[in-house]
Amino acid sequence: MLKEITTVIKEKEEQTLRSIISIFKKNFSDFEIYKYKKGKLGDEFVITFKVDKKYYGNVIEKLAYNDIKIFRKDPEAKQIVEEVKRQKRKAAPVANSGWDSIRKKNKTISEEDLEEMAVDGKYKELLAVIKNSIQHPLDIVKKAKALLSDSIAIALNRSYSNATENKDQAKKEYKILLEIATDKQLKLNRLTKELKEAGYQLIELCVFYPDFFKNLIDIANNPNLHPTINIKAAVELGEKFLTGEEKYSGEIELAVKNLNTRWLNNTFEIAIKDLSNKEIETFKKLVDFIEKKRG
Repeated sequence: MLKEITTVIKEKEEQTLRSIISIFKKNFSDFEIYKYKKGKLGDEFVITFKVDKKYYGNVIEKLAYNDIKIFRKDPEAKQIVEEVKRQKRKAAPVANSGWDSIRKKNKTISEEDLEEMAVDGKYKELLAVIKNSIQHPLDIVKKAKALLSDSIAIALNRSYSNATENKDQAKKEYKILLEIATDKQLKLNRLTKELKEAGYQLIELCVFYPDFFKNLIDIANNPNLHPTINIKAAVELGEKFLTGEEKYSGEIELAVKNLNTRWLNNTFEIAIKDLSNKEIETFKKLVDFIEKKRG
């Protein structure tokens, strides 16, 4: 059984992480790292990987002793990290206390709390900090802003990966992606790139699972999605319908009945700057195709 470890590190700390992994590989012939992934998080990096369950606790302990920040901790990891902190406190000299320590205690949210939110993909909690900026120190608000985009990317990638790796999770993750792609708070904060990326991943999921393909009609019709996503979904329908009419007869029947071509033609004028010449041609052919079917 494999268990996942998630760390947040500065660029210079990756060598320490790799050294720890190398030590385990040298000492244990069957030790392996699986699904090593690196993503950005503000001015730091999120690195996730999996190890065999029998090595999990030892790796967590070694990382903690080397001050590598570990996130998404399960009860076993939490217990190990707390024990390492306790041992290090015993060994360290007693720090001077004063007003600074009192201020720290009074902080409702720390930078590490923000990183925890970001790594968990809890971008809405970061947005809440930004929205209620008057309640938080300036450095905390700045950190929340710096982490927001990367936190959304983490949430998107995690949902898409979960959906494609486990079909039983696909419907749940589809709903999460749709929720992000239509999030009004993201629109208010002008996070257009993130809204589009969520929409692209929705479309990719519909292509990945044939059972989801008909959902492209809903995506094309959804006024809460970015216009580019509406048209890209329609283009995806067109690519399949125009080359495989018999194969997609059921989906074509649904599209003829439900696809809002009049609205899509208006939306097309907004989205055209994001489309290739081929996509423009496919979209126009799809609309003609559907309207001819309607008679």
